[in-house]
Amino acid sequence: AELLRAEVNGTPLVFPEIVMKEPKLVQEETALYRSRRADLEQTLAGLRQALQLVQQELAMTEPLVAKGAASEVEVLRLRREANDLQNKMNDAQ
Repeated sequence: AELLRAEVNGTPLVFPEIVMKEPKLVQEETALYRSRRADLEQTLAGLRQALQLVQQELAMTEPLVAKGAASEVEVLRLRREANDLQNKMNDAQ
């Protein structure tokens, strides 16, 4: 229960005193917690990088629409993609 609580809340893993009497359990749960946190951080880093690239592409495309060199549909697609990435980041956290 402590593992799930820490994962959901994004807080450090703290075990009740009774669980601390089982060092193997504490070790296994701590290893699992660290592994899942590392996976989450890696996922978030990838999403942040993808979002940054989409935002950069959007910033480059918007002025082209004003000049008629790009479609407004492309800008809308990029905005939707940025929004989707942001939602994925929010869901992952």
